[in-house]
Amino acid sequence: MSDRPTIAAAVDVLHSAFGPPASSVFDATWHRMVAELTLGAQQTQHVERLRWAFADTVLASPALTASAAVGQLAEALSPLPRAANKAPVVLALAKWWVNTFGDELSPTWHRDVQQDRLELRQIRGLGPETADRLLLFGANRPVFPVDRGALRVAVRHGWLDLPVDDEDAQALFRSATGGEVQMMQLLARWLHRIGETQCGRVPNCAGCPLEPLLPPGGPIDADRC
Repeated sequence: MSDRPTIAAAVDVLHSAFGPPASSVFDATWHRMVAELTLGAQQTQHVERLRWAFADTVLASPALTASAAVGQLAEALSPLPRAANKAPVVLALAKWWVNTFGDELSPTWHRDVQQDRLELRQIRGLGPETADRLLLFGANRPVFPVDRGALRVAVRHGWLDLPVDDEDAQALFRSATGGEVQMMQLLARWLHRIGETQCGRVPNCAGCPLEPLLPPGGPIDADRC
């Protein structure tokens, strides 16, 4: 049995290094979805602009959003950095939402998470990682968004093999977090941060809090992910 560090050890290291990242301040599931889709982890830097958009524009409710023209949505999103170009996918998400939940801002969510994943991925402009991120951060559903940063960290530390299988990736990150939504949210943000600052196309391991957890030979498949 291997005595190499596991991804569970990475959770402890990242918690010590970064602490809990800021979480969404929005109570309504619809508003969390839109905030995550348009700004992701940067939403906490633009809370007041988002509050204005959710109070005074067509983004206030799913039905208003679904009935708006793309131009109206682009205008409502324009105060948010680089969000206006996401108007078409916000509109498509709103139409799916209204068809699924009506105009409920925070519907009771008893649907099968795999069904949600499949349906969201069918929306033009929503890739697998974005769909999973909306479910985790917007709807508090236990699914992990495997972005490029998370994939690179997991592969380079030997916790996942290429080509990465979705079920294997989900099982890995569930095991690291006990399947708890809040811990999955924390780990997703931490790994995204590592991906942006340390684990890019070319790994920059010096100073990375996860460097001590690397295999003895260094990053695995560093040039393949």
